Amino acid sequence: MIDLKDKKLPLRVIFWGYHWSGWKTYNELKRSSVFKVVGIVLPPNREHETILKMMQDAQAIGIPFFQPNNLNDENFIGEIKKLSPDVHFVDSYSKLIPQKIIDLATVGFNLHPGLLPQYRGAHVLNWVLVNGEKETGLSLHVLTNKFDEGAIICLAKTEISITDTAADLDRKLIDKIPDLIQTLEKQIKSGKIEFQKQVGKEHHYPARTPNDGEIDITESALSAHNKIRAVTYPWSGAFIVINKTKLIIWEAMVLERISKSAPGTLIEKDSELYYVGSDQKLLHIKTINSIGVEDYKPMKGKGAIENLKQNGLMVGSELV
Repeated sequence: MIDLKDKKLPLRVIFWGYHWSGWKTYNELKRSSVFKVVGIVLPPNREHETILKMMQDAQAIGIPFFQPNNLNDENFIGEIKKLSPDVHFVDSYSKLIPQKIIDLATVGFNLHPGLLPQYRGAHVLNWVLVNGEKETGLSLHVLTNKFDEGAIICLAKTEISITDTAADLDRKLIDKIPDLIQTLEKQIKSGKIEFQKQVGKEHHYPARTPNDGEIDITESALSAHNKIRAVTYPWSGAFIVINKTKLIIWEAMVLERISKSAPGTLIEKDSELYYVGSDQKLLHIKTINSIGVEDYKPMKGKGAIENLKQNGLMVGSELV
């Protein structure tokens, strides 16, 4: 339990983070009568429109914002100390916050886009889809100097459908943020914050890279589908490699139909494109990227098949 009975509301908050989740959290804290945002810490090594939005908003309301390259910089630490924070609130900040900064406030909170401790680490929004999970959620936990290991204050769960992409799931989780903050506000108004130790099997997921999107011949149609929806646009996309050529697949659907063709084969039928999984089930490929193009250039149906043929990747109904 964290005792806040002696703290006068609103609590002075340093917000750490960015992205659409961070933007939502930041705005929920701003509208709150329990919290007062007195400073913002933004990542120095990210490019996202919400970073500029937060800078502009901070300037408009007259609060300082920081983008430190080194969190141990004494000048930066001194500036945070001057703001006399009661609370650190973190959402989508990738660097580990040192204990000496955490200690400048009474308590810190981190909003993690996964259920803890089963989904610690980076890019868990994508990993839950790769793993074919049926449920995920947000974990609000006590901020510590170790990633995602603090005690749980509250959770907000959501179901995952077989068609959900990472972008769909991101929106579902963002929609849960107000509920979590309202739960926290009630606890703070009561004068104490209850929390419990993380329980269950621990797993720390690594950051994903574009190369992790490759689908190989050993994967079932469902495994390929899960990988595709996990990293579809605006992520870099899942892909197969044919004759040293990368084919990015943006959208697909698993069929129960069994194919006699070899696993890893692409099939054309009735102007539609299919991929054969290791289990012989067909994956209906709905959208691919234009061959040889790095930017997002989606193609469907006849146009996609013609593009493959023009690049020498299909003859008749089978791949060369």
